[in-house]
Amino acid sequence: MRSSAKQSAFSKVPSGGFTLIELVVFILVVGLFMPVIMSAFIVGFKDRDVPIVSLKASLLVDGLVDEISVRRFDEIEHGLPYDGTEAWTLSINLGRDVGEAAGNADAFDDVDDFIGFQRIVTDDDFGDFTLRVTSIYYVSDAIVMVGNNTAARTDLDTPLVGDDIYSDFKRVTIEIEHELLGTQEFVTLFATEAGKESKVPPPPGECDG
Repeated sequence: MRSSAKQSAFSKVPSGGFTLIELVVFILVVGLFMPVIMSAFIVGFKDRDVPIVSLKASLLVDGLVDEISVRRFDEIEHGLPYDGTEAWTLSINLGRDVGEAAGNADAFDDVDDFIGFQRIVTDDDFGDFTLRVTSIYYVSDAIVMVGNNTAARTDLDTPLVGDDIYSDFKRVTIEIEHELLGTQEFVTLFATEAGKESKVPPPPGECDG
């Protein structure tokens, strides 16, 4: 009788909990899905920062536009009042002048000196932002001088073609790059006093310098 009682006690199956096999299967399943879950979590965590990073990027671009805007329109200076017919630097000669190093914006004294300029700004919380001035060229929807002749132009997106071209408008393209945003492009127009008086509207979605 004693032996049968002991046998009966040991033969009872627990009414709660998991068996070893069930635990092993659970661990395996969790292990399979954990990379997917963590990947989604990391992406969601990064996406949370995108609006803040986008705002910081816009502010950095605005700051660079302000920095360019305090320079004079062109290396060539004309007395006032400027009548809109005097020559500016020809398109073939746009860019930095002698003695102006590519990375030293403090030495730039006119708008087109910023062609090819690059600056990396490091934020303590969000890492590096890279600013680049990718292009500066003449555009206009007013009277454009082509040598000694004049020609009308209405396209503010396309550079005026020719080595001896100039106008009262310079179109500046700025790129900003960040790991969360990729590369974004901003465009602004800089104008002479005569150009501003012509009240040419900037292209849609762009700001007037």
